[in-house]
Amino acid sequence: QRSSSPRAGARLCVDAQRAARRSIVEVPVAGGATREVVGPTAFAPAHSPTEDVLAYLALPPGVDPAQVTGPTDYVPMLLALRRGARRQLARATRPYPWTDLRWSADGARLLVSRRDGDTLELEVATDQVRWRFGVGSDQLFGITYVGDQVLVGRIAWSGDLWSARLR
Repeated sequence: QRSSSPRAGARLCVDAQRAARRSIVEVPVAGGATREVVGPTAFAPAHSPTEDVLAYLALPPGVDPAQVTGPTDYVPMLLALRRGARRQLARATRPYPWTDLRWSADGARLLVSRRDGDTLELEVATDQVRWRFGVGSDQLFGITYVGDQVLVGRIAWSGDLWSARLR
């Protein structure tokens, strides 16, 4: 479904879904075997543009994936790919049905958004929420940084596609 590549570009992290199992697998660009990087319930890989760090969405720590039977809430996580160290971002924020992650160009901030348009901007180093906003859309179509600006795209149920620049 979604993919992300680090600056070096030697590998690609991809959403993989087999039956009810969602994971992130690493695919070497030059060929070779894939390997699971994060599982069993993880998705929305996003590599930092400045470090070998992968942001992703996952079930909250302590939740048993085998016990999840329907839609559930997720938390943003960080994985230092070389060290294997993981940590939850925005620990003070309760889990939500988050759907997407986008890094700022300097790797200092991360946008975490829901399909309904509610979005957090997190300061990665301090784990602080810098900005919380909602775009009031029927369905969020995309959100990203353009320089220091935040660009939001949404699709209305009427089929209209809108975009807005915030900040």
